[in-house]
Amino acid sequence: MHDALDNFWWLARELTACPTCIVELFQLTPIAKGHHDSSGTGCGGICFPAPTASICKGFTQHPILWHLRWSQHISDFLESNKNPHRTISNLDLELAGNLLHLDCAAQCLDDQEHTILSNGNSLATTFWERNAITNSPPAYLRQLKSAFTEFVWENYLSKSNPINA
Repeated sequence: MHDALDNFWWLARELTACPTCIVELFQLTPIAKGHHDSSGTGCGGICFPAPTASICKGFTQHPILWHLRWSQHISDFLESNKNPHRTISNLDLELAGNLLHLDCAAQCLDDQEHTILSNGNSLATTFWERNAITNSPPAYLRQLKSAFTEFVWENYLSKSNPINA
């Protein structure tokens, strides 16, 4: 009984120390919709801002088109029929492409407290985005995505939250 009460009081302290915004609990209407894809040579995508999206300074309301060619180092470690014992799979590149897609959108749009709808063609990537994975490249990419989101939230809270100002 005492352990349960201790856990409750710990949870109450943690919740008041770091406020939870509603967008962390529910996905809101997206401010942008986009599609991305990856291959063994690179990745790319397009993001269509909603008419109500707040555009960052220096950008316009036009679609955001991006492309990245993987370095030779990544290509050398890509698993294939010819190299079955390599450490990077195409699904890992799909997840990296998703992370890059969200990063490109975040650099052009004010995505604080907003949702960006990111569509890929890999069911495994969608699964990896929404579920826990342990010790694997997708797990590290998910941690990077979480760190990026946390950075955006900390930046937002430090600038606009009157309690932290």
